[in-house]
Amino acid sequence: RHILWLLGFCFFFELGDINTFAFAAPAIRMQWGISITQISYITGATFFGMFAGATLGGRFSDMVGRKRALIVTMLWFSAASLLNAVAWEPIGLFVARLLTGVGLSAMTAVGITYVAEMFPANKRGTYQGWVLFIGLVGIPAAAFVAYLVVPVASWGWRLIFIWGSLGAIFPLLAAKLEESPRWYEKRGRFAEADAALDRIEASVMRETKTLPPVETRAH
Repeated sequence: RHILWLLGFCFFFELGDINTFAFAAPAIRMQWGISITQISYITGATFFGMFAGATLGGRFSDMVGRKRALIVTMLWFSAASLLNAVAWEPIGLFVARLLTGVGLSAMTAVGITYVAEMFPANKRGTYQGWVLFIGLVGIPAAAFVAYLVVPVASWGWRLIFIWGSLGAIFPLLAAKLEESPRWYEKRGRFAEADAALDRIEASVMRETKTLPPVETRAH
């Protein structure tokens, strides 16, 4: 459940941040006087960045570990979202959206891998569904924040991107998040895999006083 809520937090800001530009675009177009074509280029930058992020995110997590990759990708797209808030012309916003897209999609790749490696097979689909449910709440939440802040002033659209950057607090919440024992095992770091598993089992014992029986499979 601890992992469920932490991953839900990640996807809450990830899915919300994908849509922040849609909420800000009308106000940006009005303030900067840019064309629909320019808006479409900036929109496309997000998805081009997501293509790159999906390609690189999984490889990055294979190199540095699932936990570290989650933290880095969350900080990446949160910092990039903040760059959106301080952009002063279309080219700068294009670059900021491109960088945001890289972080968003990379985090998705890492998060899905972490779910696959940390949740038991017989409940994995259920928990993945709950993680995405929590994440999808981020879309109407971002819309509601935009409804409140965008009309405040001509620069109110910048505040929606500041909202998107709040995922940067994830490292503070993830202090006790365990690295995937499967990742340790695949890297040949068996002692660390055992230690991580021991900590997970100890946490379960404190809560339930017993461990479920180990499943055996015929070979």
